[in-house]
Amino acid sequence: AVRRWRRELEELAEEEVRELERGVAPEPETVTALVATVLLGGRRARTAGETLAERIGAHGALRLRDRGGRLLVAHVDRIMHAERERRLAPIDTLEVHAEPQPELIAALSVLQKER
Repeated sequence: AVRRWRRELEELAEEEVRELERGVAPEPETVTALVATVLLGGRRARTAGETLAERIGAHGALRLRDRGGRLLVAHVDRIMHAERERRLAPIDTLEVHAEPQPELIAALSVLQKER
């Protein structure tokens, strides 16, 4: 999932760089690294955000950050959903009603940690 996100982020960065004038366009790899740092670095990545805006312009940086952020959220949601389904599969096979499920999930978690 991380590789796929990185590839898609690289494609977004390449699109953004293509829209710039050839003489001033930075390398797409640099733009990808900066936007990934901005998206994953939180407040500590402010400098990367400023550098990104200097390299591709404020509008381009905002556009790329928004698109990359939506992409990141979609990938994380997909991963979380798959993990949730994987962890709940043993409980689903028991066909248990909703009330005792939290206790069963906690017990299953303890058992899996002891393995």
